[in-house]
Amino acid sequence: MPIFGPLAVSLGFPPEVIISIFSAGSGIVNLVTPTSGVIMGTLAIAKVDFSSWVKFVSKVLLAIFVASAIILSIAMMVV
Repeated sequence: MPIFGPLAVSLGFPPEVIISIFSAGSGIVNLVTPTSGVIMGTLAIAKVDFSSWVKFVSKVLLAIFVASAIILSIAMMVV
């Protein structure tokens, strides 16, 4: 993560927004990664298959992704 600030400055982007973009992307990926102990543990306790859970959550994840993209695009235009 320490490389994103100087990289953003050298490319002419606001460092705060670049860090926010990284955090949003990381958060979205961590919601669906099968190596997440919280997700896999919860699915095991609930006896839900990972593929059926992904199908169920895909619409919500798409909405989160679109909302994040819109908010971060506006942030890039404002700053």
